[in-house]
Amino acid sequence: MKVKKLTKSARLPKKAHAGDLGYDLFADEEIYIWCGETTLVSTGIAIEFPEGYGGLIKDRSSIATKRNLFTVAGVIDNGYTGEIKVAIYNASDGYEVIRKGEKFAQLVLVPTTDFQVEQVDELISADKRGDAGFGSTGE
Repeated sequence: MKVKKLTKSARLPKKAHAGDLGYDLFADEEIYIWCGETTLVSTGIAIEFPEGYGGLIKDRSSIATKRNLFTVAGVIDNGYTGEIKVAIYNASDGYEVIRKGEKFAQLVLVPTTDFQVEQVDELISADKRGDAGFGSTGE
C-alpha cells in the first residue's frame, strides 16, 4: 500500500500489532463534532491501494464505546487516490473533540470483486435456510 502525505503533519497509517486487521488512521486537524452531527475529519494522506484491493473505514472500539463516535460512509474504491477523509457521527449527548494526531478510526483492506450481476426468477439456498432471516438460528 503506497501512502502520500499531503501535509507535513500527516501521519502514516500504522498497525499497533503485526497481526492486527486494521491500520490506525490519525487526524490531521483538531475538530469539534457536535451531538447528532456528522463531520468529515482530514487525515492528510492519500493512498494507492494494491491491485485488487480497496478499503473500509471502521470504528476504533475505544472511540465508539467510550465516546460514542462512529464512522459512517467508509468505502474507498481501489481507483480513488484523493485525500482520505473520515465521516464521523457523534451519538453522544454533547460535543466531542478529535485532536490533531489522535488515532480515531481504522482502515481495513479488502479484496475487490467483479462478479457479473444476473437477474433470475428464483434463488436456490445452499443450506435450505431460504428467506429465514433475523433470529432464524435461535438467539
